[in-house]
Amino acid sequence: FFFTTTQNNNKMFNKDFGKSANDFLTKDFPSNFEAELVSNTPGSLKVTSNISQNADGTFTNSIKPTFRVFDKADAEVTLCSDGTRSIKLSGKDVIINNLKSSLTFEAKGSRDDAGNVTDICSATYAEDFTYKSMTSSLKVVVPCCNFLTPRVTAGGVYVHNANYAVGAEGQFNLGTDQVFQKGTVNAQYTCEKFVGTVSATSAGNNVTVGSKFFYVHPKFIFAAGGNFGNAFSGEVAFGKALLGGALTKVALRTNGTVGVSYKNRICEHTQMTVGAEVDVNTHQHKIGFAFDFAM
Repeated sequence: FFFTTTQNNNKMFNKDFGKSANDFLTKDFPSNFEAELVSNTPGSLKVTSNISQNADGTFTNSIKPTFRVFDKADAEVTLCSDGTRSIKLSGKDVIINNLKSSLTFEAKGSRDDAGNVTDICSATYAEDFTYKSMTSSLKVVVPCCNFLTPRVTAGGVYVHNANYAVGAEGQFNLGTDQVFQKGTVNAQYTCEKFVGTVSATSAGNNVTVGSKFFYVHPKFIFAAGGNFGNAFSGEVAFGKALLGGALTKVALRTNGTVGVSYKNRICEHTQMTVGAEVDVNTHQHKIGFAFDFAM
């Protein structure tokens, strides 16, 4: 069982349901320029630096050092050019065995029309306890300036074994007339070459049923996803591994866009991804490059 309180949190749990299909359908299609550099000193310090181009032509950079503060506990600091700063302390087996805990403080600058910048701060405490095939989690997110009056509460259950997983979660706003905000039920089946997920979400007067499939064939990779609600939306993607470890794939979406990408390791520590997206209705297109450097 897990329980969450947060002031403004639309992000639900069970994010790993359908992850294989979702990653294959959406990742590796850069529409601008992206670069990531990872410097890793095992057991002591890992530094990850990112730079990405925004739609308006500006760039966003971030740097994230992670280091060991004491036995079984790590600290992760994130500094971003958009004004976001956070520090996360995490540890496993510190209090009791099989318990992973973390405490995160985050501040993000918000600029009003007059140009004044105000920091929006929050604190997150999370725990994951694993016993055999079951994981129970606790997560609390509150604004740093007001620990006693969280507005939104979310909670759920997650049970899994080697092949099956089910999860249910709900989001409630205790400070309004409409207490129930959102609820989701997920189920997933996993085997060696196939992952299938179905979900149902209720929010307000809308009910959405979705499914995702991921399949690995010796000669190709296939993924598909669809959502049935007020309107249907879906996408499919096909990929093929090439000689030398390269991967190429194409994605077709009901919104009228087609994505193609090519990813390959160009040297021992560098991976390059080239992607393009074309809107078949307007013939507009975007081309992007992404580089991952590991040192």
